[in-house]
Amino acid sequence: MQKEIEINIKNLEIAFLSIFLLLVFYLNFQVALKSPIAFGDEGFHSRIAQWMAERKEYPIYLDEIEGSKILAGGYPRPPLWNILEGSLFLIFGFHEAIIKFFTPFISFLTGISIYLLVKKLFNSRIAIISSIISVTTPSFVTYSVLFYTDILFVFYSSLFFFTFLLYKKTNLKKYLLLSGIFASLATLTKAPGYAYFLFIFLSFLYDYFKTKKFLENFKLYFPLILIFLVISGGLYLRNYYYYKNPTCYSLPFVKLFSLEKCNLDNFEEKYSFAGRVEQVGTEQNVYRLGIVEYLSFSYGSLILTVLGFSFGIFMLYEEKSELLPYIALFLLIFLGIFYVSTGRAEDTARYTLAWVPPIALVSSIFLEKVYQLLSSLHKYLGLLIFIPIVSLSFYNFHSKLEIMSLVKQFSPSFFEACNWVKANPDKVPENSLLITIWSHRAIYNCQRNCIGNIADIALSRDINYTLEVAKKLGITHIFIQKFSIDLRNQHLSEKYDAEFVQFLEKNPKHFEKIYENGPSLQECFSRGYCDGNIIYRIKFE
Repeated sequence: MQKEIEINIKNLEIAFLSIFLLLVFYLNFQVALKSPIAFGDEGFHSRIAQWMAERKEYPIYLDEIEGSKILAGGYPRPPLWNILEGSLFLIFGFHEAIIKFFTPFISFLTGISIYLLVKKLFNSRIAIISSIISVTTPSFVTYSVLFYTDILFVFYSSLFFFTFLLYKKTNLKKYLLLSGIFASLATLTKAPGYAYFLFIFLSFLYDYFKTKKFLENFKLYFPLILIFLVISGGLYLRNYYYYKNPTCYSLPFVKLFSLEKCNLDNFEEKYSFAGRVEQVGTEQNVYRLGIVEYLSFSYGSLILTVLGFSFGIFMLYEEKSELLPYIALFLLIFLGIFYVSTGRAEDTARYTLAWVPPIALVSSIFLEKVYQLLSSLHKYLGLLIFIPIVSLSFYNFHSKLEIMSLVKQFSPSFFEACNWVKANPDKVPENSLLITIWSHRAIYNCQRNCIGNIADIALSRDINYTLEVAKKLGITHIFIQKFSIDLRNQHLSEKYDAEFVQFLEKNPKHFEKIYENGPSLQECFSRGYCDGNIIYRIKFE
């Protein structure tokens, strides 16, 4: 009878987690499905994957996607996300539903994988709590509905770290080899994965100083080096061949390779912007925003994450856990990435996203101890701990999801303008190059090559020089969003000075207005803000 009750409770736990994760997946997918592909880098990644599927090529420089023949970014970045999406387009054809399904589904798989691996590491209760906290942490929720590389990176990162811990617990080499495979896939997904090389090296040093057996530990870790070389070595060789740099990322304090060939940059600007955007909200650096505010923004309930994590680390220390040194080393990598990415709070949360599952695991260890304490008072009293855990977690999740459903929306007039562009190839040919501050969004939604704001065009009031720069760069059209006009003329790279738009209006001989929607410019200026767009065709003669 006792055994039957225990089996039923375990079945109930699995059923509950399955329902919870499916509910989270459904709600994430609903937000993703109803949102345009326009937030941040979504259009950039979607267009690259689409281009790969259409051309069956791997771009060296992005001059045919976002940039010009003399000024464009390279493509040395980890490509796995774009390749996976592009492969799906090749198999099933191009459908936006594929893009919108992919990230919520990977988020769902991450929740399941956390449960399965943590259960092997500890027990089912810690596994369930870890999974629930992970998928509902605000920063994790953000990238569960954004069509970025990040959620795939978290998926591979959590598989890497938890299989590595499983090796340390069980001493089964299959887990060590699996961790090497997942670490390699993580490095092919996003640049912070390069830090996993450092983690492996630090773990090797720790094991060496602990055992004083260099050769034995070297033989143990050497297969990981081989796995890295076999799976991800091709990317570094390819990058070195084209860019003379294996990663095109500068290392702190060390400069081993030149960055000169990592981008096309054969244009020297005379002018420069005063800044990018106004420093407000999460555009601020972490310290200006405030540590507590940042922690709430990234992790939601400080009781579940920060407080739970602090107590969890203390308990692992008190128990002299064999896993604590490796958890501590992984968190040391977290602190390093945190330190170098504090310039913009949004980016800090993004670059450290892979550490959400380990943080959730440590928090869950403490919360499971609370469960045990309550269960010692009454057999089923411990189950009560799941009420605040699930309630706070779902509150974190739902609050963030509501915010994301709003911020993922974008100007309807922008899509209207892009639809006009696609429908009028005689006015905006397919080989056109549009300059716009919303280039990431426009390259996908307008299906035209675009380039970001150029200071020598946006800040110059010399008609001859402006035309000279536009011709040199190959820019054929100027795509203005009225809602991004800055009446204060602060010379920001992600705004249009009102003076610049007036300059275009005063020179219709060279800037022919071929499309406009929304209120007139005069009405926009008098209101102080309005929706709408203008497309000018540049006439050089």
